[in-house]
Amino acid sequence: MAAYGGFSVHSGVARLEDRILAIPVESGGGKSTLTAALVLAGFSYLSDEGLCVEYDTGLVTPYPKPISLAPWSRSALGVADRNTNGSVVEVAYSMSELGGTLGEPGQLTDI
Repeated sequence: MAAYGGFSVHSGVARLEDRILAIPVESGGGKSTLTAALVLAGFSYLSDEGLCVEYDTGLVTPYPKPISLAPWSRSALGVADRNTNGSVVEVAYSMSELGGTLGEPGQLTDI
């Protein structure tokens, strides 16, 4: 995100129809769990890492990094646990593994 040329802030971002929702939360605050829950509920995925907004157009740009989920989150969401090594705490899931699709750029409507 440091190299991104627009405005960016640590946030989960999801889209449902013409609405784009940003979830700015500090690390450990449940952002990844909520973002994954939205994807599982039918929202398209824009990011679990950063809300990226173009300065000149105001468009939210997708930044689709995998979503890292802790054991509690995987259990609460009913996500298959691919943790084959007992020492691994978080497991990264792509949007397609969660049944999601990549959201289109658009205007931020909800925080």
